Amino acid sequence: MSMTLIHTVGHISFVLTAFSFYVRDILMLRALAIVSGIFGVFYSFNITVAPLWLTIFWLCVFMSINGVRIFNILRERQGVSFTEEEQELFGTIFRQFAPVEFHEGHAHRRLEVGTARRNPGYPGGGNG
Repeated sequence: MSMTLIHTVGHISFVLTAFSFYVRDILMLRALAIVSGIFGVFYSFNITVAPLWLTIFWLCVFMSINGVRIFNILRERQGVSFTEEEQELFGTIFRQFAPVEFHEGHAHRRLEVGTARRNPGYPGGGNG
C-alpha cells in the first residue's frame, strides 16, 4: 500500500477527531470518535513494518466505550414519552435539550412544585 494513502488515512483519522470536538450533539461526537478510531486502527496497522499494537489496543478500548455509550443513549432516548404539554414545551422552547435531559428536568420541576404546595415547611410551600 502506498505511503501517500496511509498518510491520508492518518490525516482523516485526526481530522475526524478534531471535528468530533466541535460538534455539540454527544451522539454525533461519539459516532465520529468511532469512525476516527477505525481510520486510526487502519493507519496504525499499516504505517510501520510491525503494527503499532499499543495504539491499536487503546483505540479499540475507546471505540468500545463510545459504542456502549451510544447504545445507552439510544436506549434512554427510546424510553422517553411526553405528555401533550411537555411535547409542546420541548418542541418550541427546549429544543436545544436532549429529550432525556428535558424529561428529567421537567419531572424534577414538577416534583419540586408539588412538594412545595403540599409542605408548608418547604421553601415557598404552603401557598396552595
